[in-house]
Amino acid sequence: MKIVKQNFSRSPELNAIVSAESMSRDPRKTPGHWSYGTVQAVEPSRKLLLLKLPVEDEEQLIRWMPQTRFLSDGAEVGSTVLHGGQRIAVEYLTDDGSNFALQIDIIGEPAFTELDAS
Repeated sequence: MKIVKQNFSRSPELNAIVSAESMSRDPRKTPGHWSYGTVQAVEPSRKLLLLKLPVEDEEQLIRWMPQTRFLSDGAEVGSTVLHGGQRIAVEYLTDDGSNFALQIDIIGEPAFTELDAS
C-alpha cells in the first residue's frame, strides 16, 4: 500500500489562495486538482479522510478546511455525512505535499447486502 507523505502546515500563499477561492469562486471554474475514489477512513477531529484511489494499492490523505464545500446530490451538506465506503470526488489544492480540499462531492453510497433475518 502506498500512502503519500503529508505535512499539514499551510503556507501563507495557500492561506491567501483558499481565502480568495472561498469568497469568490465559481465551483465550475476552479484551479484545483481532482481525485476520485472510495473513502477508506474519516477522522473528523483532525478533519482528515483517507481516499482509496482506483489505481491499485494507492491511497491519498485529504484534509478539509472550514471553507470546504460538501455536496451530496447537488445539495450542500456537512462533513458529518462522510463515512467509509462512499465514492467521492475531491477538488483540492496541494501545498508542500499536503492536500487541502476545496470541495468534496459524494457521488455514491456503499452497496450493502441485506442480511437474512431468518
